[in-house]
Amino acid sequence: MVETAFALPVLLVMIWGIFQFGVAMHANAGIQNALGEGARLATLCVNPTVATGCSRPTDAQIVTRMRDRRFGTGYGSFGTPTVTPGPATEKYITLAVNYTIPLNFLFFPGPNITFRQTKRVYVAG
Repeated sequence: MVETAFALPVLLVMIWGIFQFGVAMHANAGIQNALGEGARLATLCVNPTVATGCSRPTDAQIVTRMRDRRFGTGYGSFGTPTVTPGPATEKYITLAVNYTIPLNFLFFPGPNITFRQTKRVYVAG
């Protein structure tokens, strides 16, 4: 009984830590999905015409798609996605998002983990 009393709290904290790590990785997968959905939308050629060629979706549409398609981010704080255009000579945009998740190890609070994910997307011109 004495050995169990010493070992059980340590074992519980370790198991809970594995669970917390899984929650963080699920959130990371969710923001990767959001970036992928934003990238898919950004590569579309909308309203193609012979005179002007292709135009891409607006930044607001891309940000909305990224917010709508994230998952696993209910526990922490999902930052506002950003769409940054590349130089005028290049045809790409950079999508970025931050996600911060606080860790909790039952008996004591853990550190906050911040994921910053970016994705460069070459767009139709």
